[in-house]
Amino acid sequence: YREDQQKYLAACIKPLLLDHNGRNVLIHGPPGVGKTAALKHLLRELDESDEFADKLYPIYINCWHKNTTYKVVLELCDAVGYAFVQNKNTEDLFKIVTQILNRKGAILVFDEIDKAEDTDFLYIISEMLFKKTILLVTNYRSWLLELDDRIRSRMMLEQIEFPHYNEIEMEGILKDRILYAFKTNCFDDDAIK
Repeated sequence: YREDQQKYLAACIKPLLLDHNGRNVLIHGPPGVGKTAALKHLLRELDESDEFADKLYPIYINCWHKNTTYKVVLELCDAVGYAFVQNKNTEDLFKIVTQILNRKGAILVFDEIDKAEDTDFLYIISEMLFKKTILLVTNYRSWLLELDDRIRSRMMLEQIEFPHYNEIEMEGILKDRILYAFKTNCFDDDAIK
């Protein structure tokens, strides 16, 4: 039940495949509505595709765990296979990692962005990467108001909401999951409802 959102996000990424800059998006909605799952599915599909492997770096970073600019740049280094991070400061590492990322397009997902202690990395990435799509994920649409005006203006964020599932969607999800978890005919429709 997240096909519309996935199509929208795919459209934001599509310019990267044509060697253009992609669109940046703030993805918001309450917990448990499929934001992270949809993005991980999209990144997995891109990563597994032979067609896109030469054109894109799909990178996922959870800002709950990687909550500072230095931790983010270390994660970026790891994602692109750069291991010589010792004795290098944040600025040096960003120069190295952006040189690598600029060889292709980059899809950067920053999940739980509201947990980042600083967002300097967003400014740096906006300035130094040529072809990118930045996807920021949060439970709180209002987080955008807390983002520095200079970063917000550079990123030109579009927004997409992942709303609560309605009753029909929840029933469909349960019916699908029951097929994986139980023997056939264990549940009738009344039990699911």
